Parts: sequence; C-alpha cells; structure tokens
Amino acid sequence: MASIRDVSKRTGISAHTLRYWEDKQVIPPVPRNYAGERDYDEVSVKWIAIAQTLKNCGFPLDDIRQFVALARRGDEAIAERKALLEEARCRLEQRIAEATAGLEQILATDRIISFGVQGTGDEDYQGWLAGYGFDGEPDLEYLKTHRRSDCAAED
Repeated sequence: MASIRDVSKRTGISAHTLRYWEDKQVIPPVPRNYAGERDYDEVSVKWIAIAQTLKNCGFPLDDIRQFVALARRGDEAIAERKALLEEARCRLEQRIAEATAGLEQILATDRIISFGVQGTGDEDYQGWLAGYGFDGEPDLEYLKTHRRSDCAAED
C-alpha cells in the first residue's frame, strides 16, 4: 500500500491529478486507510498506468472513463473496449500523418533556404523544387540522409 505522494512520485502524475481522476471516475475508487486517506494498492497503480497510457495516446478523459467502466464489466464488454481502442488508433494514426506532413514541409523549406544561401537565390524556386524531387511527395531518401543529428532515431 502506498500514499498519494508515493504514487505521484512513482507515476509522475501530480497528486492533484490523481485525486481529480478518482473524483471524475477516470480510475476506479482507491482504497482508504483507517484515517480515510487514499492507500493505493498495486491494482490501483495499474489502473493509473492504463489511464496514463490511454491519455498519452490521445484519449479524452471521457473516453478513458468509459474504457475503465467497460473494463470493470469484464469479458461482456470486450467488443466495446476494442471499438474504443480502434477509434483511438485511427485518431493517433491521423495525428502521426499530420506531424509527418509537417516535418516534410519543414525539411523542404530547409532545402530551399539552404539552396538560396549557397548563392543561387535568383534561381526559379518552382523549377528547383521540381528538379530536386519535391513535387508534393516526400523525398524519403533525402529525409533519411538529412536528419538532424540531435533528433535522429536509430535505423
């Protein structure tokens, strides 16, 4: 059993947020000790981890509350939980696609700026874009070889 302070340190979630999540039924009720204080057991911490994961994946709190309620119903609600997860997956894939498109635009703009800085700024940028492969489709080879070193992932 652990205090709210201990669980807050362990999970990185503020005590205020933990209380709020319990009050709004984002997580199930937490057991209390003899003094009426929250006394988190491992099951409670697992519910917090589930809620945190769903939140990080873009679930609104209302959907997390619904998912937790469905999960507490057990196997009879598996199909409904899967549907919620599928909706969240689609939203997350959309966010990833939008972020990727934004990154591609930043890289294309960086290529234009670099091209101009090299002393050929009077060139027709539209011709340059077409000539160097930027026609609205990402140049994946360029993206792979021109990543910033401070944010490059291992291939």
